[in-house]
Amino acid sequence: MTQVLLLAPSPIKSLMAGPAIRFVEFARHLARLGHPVVLGSPTSVQEEPEEFRLVHYHHRNLKELVDRAGVVVIQGLVLQRHPYLKKAGKPLVVDLYDPVFLESLTLFAPDDPDGPPRHNYHLARLMETVEAGDFFMCASPRQRDLWLGFLAALNRINPATFGRDPELRRLIDIVPFGLEEKPPRQTGPGPRALPGVGPKDELILWNGGIWDWLAPEPLVEALALLAPDRPGLKLVFMGVKNPDSRLGESAALVRVRKLVRNLGLEERVVFNDWVPYEERADFLLEAAVGACLYPAGLETDYSFRTRLLDLIWAGRPILCSGGDDLGRLVAEKGLGLAAADHCPETVAQALTRLLGPEFQTPELARRAREAARDMGWSRAVEPLAAFCAHPAPAPDKAGTYPSRPQTRFSLSYYARRMRERIRNKTLLTALRDRWRYRGQL
Repeated sequence: MTQVLLLAPSPIKSLMAGPAIRFVEFARHLARLGHPVVLGSPTSVQEEPEEFRLVHYHHRNLKELVDRAGVVVIQGLVLQRHPYLKKAGKPLVVDLYDPVFLESLTLFAPDDPDGPPRHNYHLARLMETVEAGDFFMCASPRQRDLWLGFLAALNRINPATFGRDPELRRLIDIVPFGLEEKPPRQTGPGPRALPGVGPKDELILWNGGIWDWLAPEPLVEALALLAPDRPGLKLVFMGVKNPDSRLGESAALVRVRKLVRNLGLEERVVFNDWVPYEERADFLLEAAVGACLYPAGLETDYSFRTRLLDLIWAGRPILCSGGDDLGRLVAEKGLGLAAADHCPETVAQALTRLLGPEFQTPELARRAREAARDMGWSRAVEPLAAFCAHPAPAPDKAGTYPSRPQTRFSLSYYARRMRERIRNKTLLTALRDRWRYRGQL
């Protein structure tokens, strides 16, 4: 079996965000399929799991790790931090599940002087990574359409890649964020161990980070409307401190803290630092409602809200905004409600319904289990496992199809065409027809 080297873009530790979680699950399931797996973390590692080898990769040991691998999997800015990967000669898998360049659009105002250079930097780095990849992964059919356009613009869709596979599944395929096949199980105290949370409180759980491309403020405002009539209603933000210590607080988190103070909700809103990945079920199963709100726009159109998946896994009623793939799934399967307009009154009404007998039933958990049946990690990684079983460079990587094609044909092209036409005795006919055409003008 092929040795697979996974180079995670963010630290692998107990506290992890989506990209690191994704790479851990890739490592686990590829190892279970028999591949020797090495998972690289950009920071030092604490303990090594049984299923695969976990290492701290850096400039000094990367060449040795890559030389031993049969295929390398990357995401984010790994290629720019380690340009050796471009000349290593190993088949390179690029994970595009997180369209960061769309998320970053929310960070700058149109007249922000930092906007153009930072946007151009991120876009240039993304183009460089796409030019280097041999196989690409995304999270949904809608994302695949986005990235197919991106690949076409960079000339990665060409006679070589199309001729090998007209459906282009060997160039880019769907590897969604998956779910654990085992049902969640409570192993610890969960949110009720946090200061300010009582044993009988109704808990609304925001089970992810507070990022700038999300919209938590309407949820806080809806809590203020419901608070007088529901004295035990609390909102718990499961993770506000980025697990990557190199990053600070988001602007959205600063706004939410200020809004909570202004509305006098300090006793109703609980900010938790972060929950270890293996302990998230303790929080999920204690929630009366799970919530994630986000504005309409490009980022939502092409997002894959991974925290909604955990709520489906736990069978909790979901409050979302809709417009994204998982939001549509929530609506189709009757797993929750959408409050797309983000009006505090609309959000409050949706919360009231979700907290009532209509959704607080075993039937919702049954529907959630049914929806999750085909969303496990073992099925999600199948396209990646198929490539790792037979890794190969993309057929257009020989330089025949540059990312910036020439607008004129080369002299060698004209010479070859001339020889062919002379050999086929079509040159004189073409010259004669051209002369006749000019005489008719």
